[in-house]
Amino acid sequence: MPPDRTIPSNEEPRIVEFNNGEIVSDTVISSITNQVDSLREVNVSPPNKSFEILKEQVRVEFLQLWRKPMVLVFSLLLPLFIVYIYSNMVDKQLIYQQLIAYAILGLLIISIQTFGTKVAEEKTKGWMKLLQVTPLPPPIYIVAKIIVAIFISGLCLALLFSFFAVTLDFDQPFLTWLFVFCILIVGMIPLNAMMLALGYWIDKDIFGYFTLPIMIVWIVSGLILPIKILPKTVQNLLPYLPIPTYHYAQIALWAGGIPSEKVHIWLDWQWLIWATVVFGMLAAWGYQRSQIDQKLTWFSLLEQIKKKLSKFSLLERLFARF
Repeated sequence: MPPDRTIPSNEEPRIVEFNNGEIVSDTVISSITNQVDSLREVNVSPPNKSFEILKEQVRVEFLQLWRKPMVLVFSLLLPLFIVYIYSNMVDKQLIYQQLIAYAILGLLIISIQTFGTKVAEEKTKGWMKLLQVTPLPPPIYIVAKIIVAIFISGLCLALLFSFFAVTLDFDQPFLTWLFVFCILIVGMIPLNAMMLALGYWIDKDIFGYFTLPIMIVWIVSGLILPIKILPKTVQNLLPYLPIPTYHYAQIALWAGGIPSEKVHIWLDWQWLIWATVVFGMLAAWGYQRSQIDQKLTWFSLLEQIKKKLSKFSLLERLFARF
């Protein structure tokens, strides 16, 4: 008979095997459990591939732009053509103001096409629903679009500023050009958020009607036409209205050292921050709403498949689990 072996209360549980009264195996159970748990943790927690997924999604976004290069060409050539025509008609200071104005126009075109129209088109064609059932995380999808938009915007601004700084011999130092460049890129963030929110909430067929007021505000915000052509009441109310395009234009004029009729820089910055938060939340809400629609769509599709294949008993059993 094997000897009586009492396990102390403070000792871990063990599995003990005897052979002819001798202990041949003595294994601590908790150590086995810990090894299994550690293996499960290794298998369950895959390596973080967010950066690789982001790089691949950015590459896809660039490929889509490459297949439709008219957005990039139009955003670059339109400001270049208009400002070049102005260069032979007006003085250098006005040319400098027009350069900033039409550079903003190019950035608005990029924002409308990259965030607004493209997202609305992807939603209409069902591409958004297809993306939502893939392993692509929603934040990576948004960040990839932002990276592409910033890169394209920076490229267009750099080419425009470099061309006219050399050909027209502006007096502004390099740091002024760099400051205006950074302000224009940063100031586009709330406008990109606004376009993204509009793309999620508005159908592609009527999206153009919502971009028309943006273009009108761009014209009468002091960039093309002076604000003083507006009624006095409207002039006094504009700094306090939530119109991102107007506040962006005022900050751009301030960054370029161009005097404006109304100077409320800190108020303009506060409105742009507000627009970033509000339109960012609306964009997230719109994406969640499309996720709910996608789940309902796939649930309806599953019900249709179940009805068509219910005559097969085995398949009926399988689908019954859903």
